[in-house]
Amino acid sequence: RDAQESRGLGDVYKRQMRYGTDFLSLYLPQGYYLYHEWTGNGQGYVFEGFMDFLSFEPAFPLWTKGDCLVLNSVSNLPKAFSFLSRYDDIYSCLDNDAAGNNTVMAMREKYGSRVHDLSQEYVGYKDLNEYLCRKR
Repeated sequence: RDAQESRGLGDVYKRQMRYGTDFLSLYLPQGYYLYHEWTGNGQGYVFEGFMDFLSFEPAFPLWTKGDCLVLNSVSNLPKAFSFLSRYDDIYSCLDNDAAGNNTVMAMREKYGSRVHDLSQEYVGYKDLNEYLCRKR
């Protein structure tokens, strides 16, 4: 694991790591994180919190990899629109609550059928992390 850290793009903090593939992690001043794996498949996943992001792969190991956006709060969604617009398919992994549902509706208003709500996969649980913890 070698890591390089650099400052660039204004206040954007970049960190490149090598775990068998190139990986870019950006903490943006707007308050959210973008994890980019250079998969080139046009798929992006949206998570409300970091623990949900960490829970996704163990909960659903067979899902196709893609870029991951951690909002840290659904109120950060409008700030993330510029990143989401580049994806052919946007997979929403938000909480099963009113805020999560409203955020999915807002994404669908902007991106239409490109948005796929994956919360149906863990219905009956508050969020992806609770689903993973209770299933194990």
